[in-house]
Amino acid sequence: MGWVTRGVLCGFFEGQFLCAKMKQMSRRAPKSSEANRKNEMNVSAAIVSRRAADRLRGGHVWVYQSDIVEITGEAGSLLAVADQRGILLGTALYSAASQIALRLVSSELIEEAQWLDLLRERLRSAIALRKPLLSAETNACRLVFSEADALPGVIADKYGDLIILQLLTRAHDREPVRRVIADVLREELGPASIIERPDARIRELERMSAPSAAPLFAKDAEHPLTRTNFLLNGLTFHYDANAGQKTGAFLDQRENYAARRATHSARRWTYARIRGDLRCIWREAAGR
Repeated sequence: MGWVTRGVLCGFFEGQFLCAKMKQMSRRAPKSSEANRKNEMNVSAAIVSRRAADRLRGGHVWVYQSDIVEITGEAGSLLAVADQRGILLGTALYSAASQIALRLVSSELIEEAQWLDLLRERLRSAIALRKPLLSAETNACRLVFSEADALPGVIADKYGDLIILQLLTRAHDREPVRRVIADVLREELGPASIIERPDARIRELERMSAPSAAPLFAKDAEHPLTRTNFLLNGLTFHYDANAGQKTGAFLDQRENYAARRATHSARRWTYARIRGDLRCIWREAAGR
């Protein structure tokens, strides 16, 4: 089956560096022809160019459409990835429509059930890292940072009691994935509502389905929460999930907002607008 190499997923979030090392499993395959080695995998696989293979071995997690040499078998949302010698490089999310065709999620060969288990585990780890950011002055933050949390194509933002989810790759456009994500967010944070809000341009490029207008989760199913007030560095903002762009605010810029606040003069009323999405209801600087 070949050598299973080690992959390293790296990313930056809130000024912190995340590096998640994949476990290594090595196994030498008997000498055989290239065709036989591919068949020995007995799974659908993406055969990638040498350039792409070198990038994956170096820790990169994307493979572009132009670097795919061949797809063997039936292409699903998960594909084994191998080089042209038949050596396994890992398992990736696959999108036939995207220029970023493969997003590596493991350096090992995994199946759907194993990926869903990894998805749960990585979501819980990401949320645990962000919970310390929440306080009496800030009840909003970015919970999941896509590749930085080894969760390609997954973004989740918390606005008080409301959580907004974005799925940015076709491989995640499936109910089992939505169900796992919603369950973990509900169990870890107990929100009033979880709403999926896609990026229209990405949805078009990835050829993803239009999400349901109904929340993924709502404590009050008859009157789900879609508007809320939330706190960011002591400022109160109003958020409407049915208006504006993207998920609403640039919550990953929280520290930059705090630095900007420090430049305001004492006892000055301020008003803020972010791409027409958020309105600062009130705040008196009061000597800060």
